[in-house]
Amino acid sequence: MVKMVMLKSVLADMPSFTMSYFKLLLGLRKKIQSALIRFWWDGRISIGKELLRQKLGKVFGDGKSTSIWFDLWLSLSEKLTPVGPSSENSSNLKVSELISPTNLDWDTSKIRHILPELEQDILCLKPSISRAPDKFVWLPSISGMYTTKTGYYTAKELSWP
Repeated sequence: MVKMVMLKSVLADMPSFTMSYFKLLLGLRKKIQSALIRFWWDGRISIGKELLRQKLGKVFGDGKSTSIWFDLWLSLSEKLTPVGPSSENSSNLKVSELISPTNLDWDTSKIRHILPELEQDILCLKPSISRAPDKFVWLPSISGMYTTKTGYYTAKELSWP
């Protein structure tokens, strides 16, 4: 972090220092500024993407956009996804395909066939009766909403800069 601050302070003053001795073309000044901004923000964006990848969960409503195998839908308190190879037929399955369309409850026979080791975990979850669309939630927050404060403290807990 200290190196980033030092680099930023040196790079930020470069155009001013250079312009005090040489008259730079507007296009060159814009390129220098663009390189500075890209350098500074690319690292931050990468950190943000990784943080979201680790701490963004999914609450299923109708289950139509939640992947059984790839989305974090089994727990709101921990990172939990089914483990093991999915069969070719079930690799693109959505959570909605585990819910019975007639009574809007779990189809236990499908769960036993596709995810037998997670049957009890799945049955503890209650499918939405209102058939609301699925949505992403920020797992570290009680409300599920991302805030700068929870993002900062989560990154700090993970020992990120």
